[in-house]
Amino acid sequence: MTEILVRGLIQVLRPDGSVAGTGFLTSTDWAVTCTHVLAEAGAAVGSEVSIKLFGASAPLKAVLDPKYWRPADAEDVAFLRLTAPVSDGAALPLGSSNGTNGHEFDTFGFPSVNADGGVRGDGHVLGKTYINKIPDRKSTRLNSSHL
Repeated sequence: MTEILVRGLIQVLRPDGSVAGTGFLTSTDWAVTCTHVLAEAGAAVGSEVSIKLFGASAPLKAVLDPKYWRPADAEDVAFLRLTAPVSDGAALPLGSSNGTNGHEFDTFGFPSVNADGGVRGDGHVLGKTYINKIPDRKSTRLNSSHL
């Protein structure tokens, strides 16, 4: 996995400090994750949640911005505004998935089998599918620990 990918990863934390899920930095003061991860962390829209840069020891605070989130049963995306900018992370780019058929990708998450160290996955885009009329990307190489 490339260094920039590792430096852009965040761990979304539950109130007890355990890892609820993953996300990534999009700039020095914004991060993105899935809404279902924030639900697992006990965070509500507009509330503060703790995150950690992957490999860091000190948690950071972020707020689930009420303007930039979608429910878990819809697009399942949430943007977090960090309460203070970070200087030691690396922003990862967001982009369209159009034209990505056949492209390779890496994944990284924090399933319960290795919540602290994480689990890496990779695969290639097979094509666009739809779940509840929402575009979705599929891989043949992901396992249940990534779901």
